Amino acid sequence: MAEKMNRPLVTKYDEVRENVQTFNEVLRGLESLQANLLRFKSWYYLPELDAVAPSKFIGFAEMTGDYYEANRKGGLNGGLTDPRLGRWFQEVEQDSKEYRHVFDKVQQLLADNGKAFKKKPHLRFSAPPEWKAPVKNLGITNRNLYIGGEWVDSTADSSYEVRNPAHRYHVLAEVQAAGVEDAERAVAAATDAASSWAATPAPQRADILYRAHELMRDRREEFARLITLEEGKSLPDARAEVQRSLNIIQYAAGEGRRMFGYTTPSETRDTVAYTLRRPLGVVAVITPWNFPLAIPAWKIAPALICGNAVVFKPASSTPLSAIKLTETFIEAGLPPGVLNLVTGPGGSVGSYLVNHPDISGISFTGSTEIGTGLYAQAATTLKKVQCEMGGKNAVIVLADADMEQAIGSVAVAAFGSTGQRCTATSRVIVEESAMDIFLEGLVERTKGLTVGDGLDSHDVGPVASEGQFQKIMEYIEIGKEEGANLLHGGGPLTSPEFGGGLYIEPTIFTNVDPGMRIAKEEIFGPVLTVFSCRDLAHAIDISNNVQFGLSSSIYTKDLLKAFRYIEDVE
Repeated sequence: MAEKMNRPLVTKYDEVRENVQTFNEVLRGLESLQANLLRFKSWYYLPELDAVAPSKFIGFAEMTGDYYEANRKGGLNGGLTDPRLGRWFQEVEQDSKEYRHVFDKVQQLLADNGKAFKKKPHLRFSAPPEWKAPVKNLGITNRNLYIGGEWVDSTADSSYEVRNPAHRYHVLAEVQAAGVEDAERAVAAATDAASSWAATPAPQRADILYRAHELMRDRREEFARLITLEEGKSLPDARAEVQRSLNIIQYAAGEGRRMFGYTTPSETRDTVAYTLRRPLGVVAVITPWNFPLAIPAWKIAPALICGNAVVFKPASSTPLSAIKLTETFIEAGLPPGVLNLVTGPGGSVGSYLVNHPDISGISFTGSTEIGTGLYAQAATTLKKVQCEMGGKNAVIVLADADMEQAIGSVAVAAFGSTGQRCTATSRVIVEESAMDIFLEGLVERTKGLTVGDGLDSHDVGPVASEGQFQKIMEYIEIGKEEGANLLHGGGPLTSPEFGGGLYIEPTIFTNVDPGMRIAKEEIFGPVLTVFSCRDLAHAIDISNNVQFGLSSSIYTKDLLKAFRYIEDVE
């Protein structure tokens, strides 16, 4: 390598350029490399693509061009003077060979699937034409509504695009949009099936759930990749969601032999007093986009094992996981009409289900605003309602805490899943004497998080939708206007390696007053607000100073303070 380092850089650059010439037969410009590779990751399950780090190659190519320009202008005196450049060129050459092997595979796919591609890819980060065609291989068979045991088109003759938030112009699928008439058909089908399903012995219902569990377990990687494609979370997070779904379905199936009633002594002679568990009938399940598999699983599986028929309305932005889950239950042997799927925007369909006289129960997860209205609406017809809504979750860090543990946990809890969890940490309350060391460690830990396409297993993925992206950016601006100190992040990530995706830097605000909007309203993104407190009592006051909450925790080595917190926190 020493001899090569003494040669003119322009000559070396030409050698590297020869290795990448074949790429330009498929791509027009090195900036398109990342977009193309990620596109093929979405269209085909190629193990070779999992090992490719396209952003790294783009970086090498750009650096090569920079050094070439410097050499051409005489800036490096015609030679390599930095030893690091020798190692760098070795890496470029090795990567070039790896990419050549991958592109041989890609070009073969192009040859084998000519009908799917009208011309060679000519990809740009701004709306590549090929991304506007729905993906052919998502691991699901259907894009339609599922009503009464059949996959059907919407009576409204309406459909909409589902896009990949990692590359906002990338169309994953075109899915049917249900209307009120479709919702009526779904309720009618569920009503017709409900009595027969309720009469099915619970252990037999459990057998179907156990088969669904086995099918999902065998296809867990397909489920995980689909979650990442449509919701954006990192592949490890998606795999964890699949495992959680498996656990839920397995547990629910076990209830098939645990649905015990009870007996009690009667005050009347020759009388037996006892209870039995009976299904409600038809229940509506309305789920959010942030856990597109796990939340439907933990609503649908318990409903089914208890003998209820279900009308399932998933979030409009993440219907693909819902379709795959429905396909799995069908393949497992679920009778027609017991589970019905209606996809699409939720306003009119959701309201119709809430008001429908044949719906006996509703399970909803989503925003506090929508859930509160739904609860009030359902109360007028005495429906049983289960709501899981928003949170503004606080972590208290006292001065005696294990700071390394607290810092690591807060970073993961705040920015994991891009902060798009109802239990995500959005507030951290730190005892003032520990504030400096905590912030120093938190910023360092946050800087170490990688942001990018979830298929590349980054720590932080994109925001799930354009609307959510705009909402989060608005709240960041509100925080600045309110006078909070923007300590870290705060902006969108728009450089070429982010491929036009919906990325926002992990953001930390300090000097936050409890009365600020960013301190009290749910942002649901990678934004953390930090408060200073005098002592535990002050920390609990700050923690309780919100209208809603969902989870909370404390870091301290003092057991008495921990129990005091448990007693006083709301």
